[in-house]
Amino acid sequence: MTERLDRQGLIYAFLAYGIWGFFPIFMDELRPAGAVEIVAHRAFWSLVFCLVIVAVARRWRRLALALRDRRALATLAVAAVIIALNWGVMVYAVLTERVADTSLGYYMNPLITVALGVIVLR
Repeated sequence: MTERLDRQGLIYAFLAYGIWGFFPIFMDELRPAGAVEIVAHRAFWSLVFCLVIVAVARRWRRLALALRDRRALATLAVAAVIIALNWGVMVYAVLTERVADTSLGYYMNPLITVALGVIVLR
C-alpha cells in the first residue's frame, strides 16, 4: 500500500511540475490582457472554486469562524497580498518575455532564504 502511495505521489509531483512548466505558454496566449487583469481573474476564479469546495464539504460554519477572527483574517489578507505580488511578477515576466530570468529567481530564492536562515538564525 505504501509503495502505491509513493508511486502515486511521484506521479502527482511530475504532473504538477509539468503543468507549472507549461504555465508560461498559457499566460503568453492571454495577451493582450495585462498582468493585473490576469491575476485578478485568477483570484476571482480561485475564490469561486474554493467556495464550491466549501459548499461540497459543508464547511460554511468553519469559514464563518475564520472570517470573524480578526487575527486569522489579517493573516489571510497578508498571505493574499504576498501571493498576488508573486503571481503578478510571474505573469508580468511571462508577458515581457523574461521567463528564463524569472525561473532562475524562483529557483534561487528558496536556496538563498535557507542560507540566510542558517547564517542569521544559526
